[in-house]
Formats: sequence, C-alpha cells, structure tokens
Amino acid sequence: MCLSLSMPAFSSALIIPSQCHLPWAPKFEPQLQLPSFFFNRDLIDSLLAQLPITFKDTVVSENCLGAAIRAAGLGLKDRGGKVFVFQATLPNAGPGVLRPREDAAALGTEKEKALFLPQDQFYTKLGQEFIDWGVSVDIFVAVPVYGDVATVGALSAMTGGSTFHYPRFNAMKHGDALLQDLRRDVGKLFAFDALMRVRTCSGLKVKDHYGNFYSKNDTDINLAGMDSETCISAEILHDGSIDEKSEAGFQCAVLYTTMFGERRIRVINLSVPTCTNLLNMFKFAEVDAMVLHMAKAALHQISSTMLIKLRQDIAKKASNILLSYRKHCTMTSNPAQLILPESLKLLPVLSSCLVKTIALRPGSNVSLDEKVYAMRLLRGAGTQASIPMIYPRMVPLHELPENVCVTSSSVSFSQDDQHFSLSFSPSQKKLGAVDDLGLVVRPPLVRMSYERLNPQGVYLVGVCPRLFSLFFLFFCPT
Repeated sequence: MCLSLSMPAFSSALIIPSQCHLPWAPKFEPQLQLPSFFFNRDLIDSLLAQLPITFKDTVVSENCLGAAIRAAGLGLKDRGGKVFVFQATLPNAGPGVLRPREDAAALGTEKEKALFLPQDQFYTKLGQEFIDWGVSVDIFVAVPVYGDVATVGALSAMTGGSTFHYPRFNAMKHGDALLQDLRRDVGKLFAFDALMRVRTCSGLKVKDHYGNFYSKNDTDINLAGMDSETCISAEILHDGSIDEKSEAGFQCAVLYTTMFGERRIRVINLSVPTCTNLLNMFKFAEVDAMVLHMAKAALHQISSTMLIKLRQDIAKKASNILLSYRKHCTMTSNPAQLILPESLKLLPVLSSCLVKTIALRPGSNVSLDEKVYAMRLLRGAGTQASIPMIYPRMVPLHELPENVCVTSSSVSFSQDDQHFSLSFSPSQKKLGAVDDLGLVVRPPLVRMSYERLNPQGVYLVGVCPRLFSLFFLFFCPT
C-alpha cells in the first residue's frame, strides 16, 4: 500500500500486485512514497481508519506473509528503515509458506532441536538481504494457535529487531497489550545499518558473541537496526601473558546511521586492573552479568544440544565456580562448612531459577511458540531486563490499602522498564496517597520463599513476559 500525496484530494492510493510469488515495490519520488508524519497526520489517520472497513467482508483466508515482508523491504531498499509486521495466521500462500509442526511428543528427544530452528530458509535468506539494505523488522505474532515463531521470528532476530508474541491471541484480551507494546516500540531510540566490533589488548581475544544479530565473519557484528535495549555479550579468552602491573583494555566501536540520516561512530573504551590473586577476582565478580552470559551461551547451542544437557551444563558451571572459590580461596576453613563469596551469594539461586525458566524448562506444558519466544527474549535482553525473567518478583496484594497507592520520596522509576522497577524505603511516608508526579508506588517486593508467604495473603507474581495471581484459600473446619 502506497500513499500518493500528489492527488488533488490528498487521498491514499492502494496498489495491488498481480501475483505474490514475485513481490515488488513501486518506484516513486521519495516525498511521495514516505510522507512526513507531522505534515500528513490527517491522511495517515484516515488511511488507518479505512483498513478495518476495507477488508471486513473479505473471505480470503490465504496469508502471503513472506511476499508482503519482501515487498516492504524492497520499498526501503535504497534508504533503509524499519518494517512493522503483524502476523495473524500461519503463512500459507506465496514464498515462505509454513506448515504446522508443533509436536509435543518430540520435546525431550533428539527431534526437539529441529523444532527450535527455522523450517524454511526463505526468511533466513530474506534477513540477509535486509541486513545489506539496512532494513530492520519488528514482528508482532498475534496468532490464536501456532505461528512458528522459530521461523518467522528469525527475521527480526537477524536484523536486530524485536519479536512480540501473544499466546492464544484474542483481540478483546490482548488488544491493549499489543497497542502498548507497539507504542513503546515506536518510541524507542533507534539506529540503522549498524556495524559493531569488540577489540581487546594483547593477551586477550574475543572468542565468541552471543545475542540476536547476524555476523558475516568472526570479528564484525552486523545489525540492520539497533535500539536502546539491544544487548550483545562477548566472551573474552585469555590466551597470552598480561603484565600484572598494567591494565587490560577493551574497546567497543559501533558505526551506525541515526534516525535523521547522519552516519556516526560511537566508541566505548574500558580499562580494568589485572591481578593474580583469585580472591580479588571473586571479590569484584558481577553475578547478574555472569548469569546472563551463562544463559546466552547456553541458548547459543540450542541448535546442537538438547535442553536437558544445557540445564546440566549451567548447573555444572555454577558448581565449578563456587568449588574453585572454596578450593583456592578458603583453604584454612573447615572443609565441611559452606562458604560462598560475598559477590556470588545469589549464584546458586539464580542458576537454579535459570534452568526453570520457560526458555530452558523441559516438558510440553509450554507451547513451542512460547518457548522459542522466551529464548529470543533472553538472548537479546540486558542485565536489568533479564533478571526479572530469571527470578520472579512478587508483590503482596493483601497489604494494599483501599486506595491501592503509596507515596515515597525515595522512589526510583524507569519508564522504559516493564518489570516492577519501583523501589523505596519502608521508613518513608505511610500508605494511602500518590506522589506529585501521579505515579503509583507499589509496596515492597517479597522474596520468592515459602517461609515468607502469608497463608492468608494474595500475591501478584511477575516473571517476564507473564503475570500470575497467587491465592491461598483456607476453609474453616467448623
């Protein structure tokens, strides 16, 4: 569909290709093909209002998703940009036809590895073309049954875009969530046609990268688009000698194009001290980053290793880390005493929670689309967003006052965080009001422990991307 602003009535023109097997995009003048939102707001609103009316009586059930995405990419081929894709059914016409392949019996067997990979190479090859064109893809999978996120979502993962999945989609139930996700996705800071490289000093080298991206070689990371939440993990290998008196240097350089068409480069330099004492290394360890890197490294092997083996590897890594501390840093203590480094006290808890997440959980109680979506979400998440995916957050609803609000002068709030990013000191103002900014401040979070649960309480449990209500019901014996 193309907007033509050269018409006297400033109306929209609908162009329909004669066949979907050879998708194409019309060539227009730049100002006619992509009208400015600020100067043509009425025209765009009118077009969006006409879409539900125009196709409300259609009886065509065929979905040519592959052809539509390719046509949109061809339209942006010469300038780059972002394509928003809304999938309602499984593609069954034109290029990129997919078939239902969800098989609960295959989970837990050698066959499960194939279910996590794209079943058709069309979308993979299309993603490579989009990277060359500088076109990123964000996909909203709103399918009532099976949408094959593993295949369709590979396009957004390769191009640096985002995937949004709504299991068993219902317009009345999930419509508001889809609208909020779209509004937030459109409003994020974004860059196009990015090329990233991580460099190290002598004695160190980059072994591998983990995340949602495409790499043409071992050193460069190609992203058709990247936003403020893009996160890529790099594994550094110590393969040479480093002087203890000198510092180790790291550099991350990103070449990208801004939303205004400016070509820029951003360079981040990091210099850290080195040591030969393992105790100092454990002292300054970062447990959140360590657990996230373990998750990304495990999901990187999902195409060649079974889930049960990945779960065992994560538990083994966590055990070896703590064993090394016990063996080399606390040799004088009682061998029967459990001693953990202060910085890694949460490692056993987080590693145990990691293997129980939707992405790594075995069994068929979670649909294939939900599992693959959780894998993609965890592979592309940063430390701040990943911890709520691993360790659930629980809010006691039974302690809320009648007006459901609290006020605190020590509130920290992030508008870009969806995971209960509210914190405050209990010693501040009492329950029962809203602050000057109109923000609703939630009560303190409760640790996920049975000992901390009130038998007569009601709790809201949040583990991205889900929310659960936990009720305790008791009946009077008399």
